[in-house]
Order: sequence, then structure tokens, then C-alpha cells
Amino acid sequence: MTENWIPLSECINICEKNWLRDARNEANQGAAEAQINYGRILLRGTSFIRADPEKGLKYLKKASRHNAEAAYTIGKEFLSGKRIRQDVYKAYFYLRIASLFRCRCGRMKEEYHSGRISHAHPCFPYIAKQTLVQETFPEDCENHFQNRFSEWRSREE
Repeated sequence: MTENWIPLSECINICEKNWLRDARNEANQGAAEAQINYGRILLRGTSFIRADPEKGLKYLKKASRHNAEAAYTIGKEFLSGKRIRQDVYKAYFYLRIASLFRCRCGRMKEEYHSGRISHAHPCFPYIAKQTLVQETFPEDCENHFQNRFSEWRSREE
């Protein structure tokens, strides 16, 4: 009796391909968490997917309508300029979007936000607000945000 064995590296490759396929399918069906994960994968690339930052931004932008993490990620990407062209106005816009979401830290909110205790998850609205205060943005960024926000809210991206 012969057993059908495959090398571990091949098994890992098959699992990764399947996971990426499933993540893409879920993201295309509108699942915000999958859009964030798949968008981040496309920003950086993997051994099976060449980095495609513009496509990654599309997935993150869809998720940013319902998720502070996605908006924060976009803001940080535009701020850093590592994978996409730096744009401080877009960075400010998406960081402000992230800051508008409600904090969900619950009853330990003050302890989390003051740093007295650590937490397992980042509070993206809080971190976005901190980033907006710590970074130097042009003075007209808030006006730019106000002018774009109602248009952004009313259209589907």
C-alpha cells in the first residue's frame, strides 16, 4: 500500500493559494473584514500575488465606508508614500474618516487610551485622532475634508 505524500512546502503553497482565492471571493461579495485583509495583501503582495497597490486601495476604500481600520490603513498609506504616491490631503481625509467612527473599547476605554493597560486590539478611531494631532498637515486640510466629505458619503466607491 503506497501513501500519497506531498512535500510540506507544496502543501503550504496549496493552502495559501486556496486562502487567497477565498479571501478574494469574500472581498468581492462585500465582507468588510475580507476587503481589509485582501486589500492589505494586494498592497504588499505575496509569493503568489504581485503587489498591486491601486487595486488594494479599491478594496480598502470599499471597506472604509463601514470600518475605521480600513480608513486608517488608507490614511497611513497616503501619509507614508511607501507603496502609493504620498498625498497629505488624502491621508488627512481618510484619517479623519477613521476618527469619526465610534470607539468600541467599552468600559476600559480610559485605561486603554491612557496607556495604563495594554489591549489586544488597536482602537483605530483613537489612533487616527492621535495621528491627526501628531503629524503636520497643511492648514487647509480640514476645509478640504469638509468639502469632500458629503460627496464621499453620498457616492458608492
